[in-house]
Amino acid sequence: IVVLSFFIPLISTKIMGGLIPSVALEIIVGIAIGISGLNLIDTNNAVMEFLSTFGLLYLMFLGGLETDFDTQGLKSKYFIRSPSFIAILTFILTLIFSFLFSIFIIRLFHCSNSPLYLTFIFSTTSVAIVFPTLKSRQDIKKIYKQALTTSALIADFATLLMITVFALLKENKNSITDMIIMSLIFISAFLVKKIIHTTMKNKWMVKSVNMLKHKTHIQMGIRGSFAILFIFLFLAEKLGIEIILGSFIAGMIISNISEKESEVLLLKLDAIGYGFFIPFFFIYQGAKSKLPIFSAEGILFFLVIILGSFVIKILSAAPLKLRFTLKETIAGGFLLSGRLSLIIAASIIGLKLGIINNQINSAIILLAAFSCVLAPSLFSLIERKKIVQATSKIIIIGGGRVGSNIAKRLKEKGKNVILIEKDEKKCRNLKGKCTSIIYCGDALDKQLWEEIKPTFKDTALLVTNSDETNLKVADMLSDKFDVYKLFARDNDPENRDIFKQKGIVPLIYTEALIKIIENAIENPTTFELISGSRKVISERIINKLSGKSIKQSGLALYIEIILIKRDDSWLYPSDDFLLRKNDILIFIMDKDDYEIIKKIEF
Repeated sequence: IVVLSFFIPLISTKIMGGLIPSVALEIIVGIAIGISGLNLIDTNNAVMEFLSTFGLLYLMFLGGLETDFDTQGLKSKYFIRSPSFIAILTFILTLIFSFLFSIFIIRLFHCSNSPLYLTFIFSTTSVAIVFPTLKSRQDIKKIYKQALTTSALIADFATLLMITVFALLKENKNSITDMIIMSLIFISAFLVKKIIHTTMKNKWMVKSVNMLKHKTHIQMGIRGSFAILFIFLFLAEKLGIEIILGSFIAGMIISNISEKESEVLLLKLDAIGYGFFIPFFFIYQGAKSKLPIFSAEGILFFLVIILGSFVIKILSAAPLKLRFTLKETIAGGFLLSGRLSLIIAASIIGLKLGIINNQINSAIILLAAFSCVLAPSLFSLIERKKIVQATSKIIIIGGGRVGSNIAKRLKEKGKNVILIEKDEKKCRNLKGKCTSIIYCGDALDKQLWEEIKPTFKDTALLVTNSDETNLKVADMLSDKFDVYKLFARDNDPENRDIFKQKGIVPLIYTEALIKIIENAIENPTTFELISGSRKVISERIINKLSGKSIKQSGLALYIEIILIKRDDSWLYPSDDFLLRKNDILIFIMDKDDYEIIKKIEF
């Protein structure tokens, strides 16, 4: 198994070109060498059972590490179009369609005694498939990624919770006591998180940890992570709760208490899991599987659940249409059809409880293997990668004094600038004075935009004196052309929250001027640095340097990094800080080094 786990990723990436993900190939290879194939593996070995079980627990632990529920959207008055609302509605529909499908297959195949438990099985999805697929697509708009990722997170956590509750009720008679006992693990999670936060504020503890955390022979972060993992595995077992929930909660705790810049710890935890335990789990599960394809009924059952599992998710993805196109909705449904670790865990628990038999368990493991291959592939086929121009455009809407001056300055810096002005007289004057490309027309005219052909790499600057116009144009650019880098003139402060909710950066002229004056008075040296000296502040987006530390990147030879923006967080980097794709570096450089910096592939 260990030797195969080394070669399988090479076969997946080099020979198959990534068409079949390595985790799916691990299950397939396991089937080939197991009891349904060459029978090379002893599937009754206690040591291998332990390693496989721990591989599943570790996979759920890493799933918890990836969980980051954003509750900001829940407080918004635009909640109905928010990713959170879309995700919740999608999950409710998933439960309804899964229940109907479960009743259908039980009547057809007599395969289970609980349609409710089958509902939980078919309601699962996989963050492990959804998140990496979306992460690799820089051409997809951010809000679409948020909606799909949130849908996967809610499906994962909610089904895991319901499976645990179901197992408790199935195994015990006193349901009220069971619920109270189950709540103890969540109370424990809250207390552990609080204790760690409080402890880490203690100066002596911080000093002690800082002395040890960079010592490679100690690995404090790894020890602490495993301590939390095993504490919650122990608690889950003692409280009679499914231990996969314990491992998932342990991962969630660590994802909240670890410093966001501590990517090295997360990489080490990933390396331990995906380097040994997780491949062991997938290959061994494949080896144990008895294929249901030796009978006509087995083949029919497998085909029906494959088709049904995809139809459930595609129909349930209908709420995506509230905000996205029909094509994006269908593509999202296909991606959410990918199932992996959680459906296998749910199936194993169902087998243990006597709800399903070995044949169904094997079919569900096969479903996991097939769906994690088909789901991302079909998503990419429908939502094809967009080919864009090598150079991005800056599109300015509004050719008044502000718009024309900005266009002039940006053009002098060598930017590809397009200016749109509705007033014909102004437009003629601009064509005589401005070297930018000028379009005379209404920015709300779709035909005008079809001619300009904006892309997701472009930036739109809306500086008309009407907030209503700015918002309408921003909506069109975001929804129809995937432009997400939107800046707009903030004419009325009351509309500022609407701008932010729609992902538009408001340009607050009066307040910005006041702040500049305040900074000039209170921080004259800093003001001199950014306004009149040979030093300039600049920023770049990380792509090629992803995965390297700041020290390894060699950037310190030319620039002084001040801050790094990662998603919505501002980070203060040290030399061993690990850069990640789409990080925004904010740095100071000398004006004389501009040409050198321009050539660096960030």
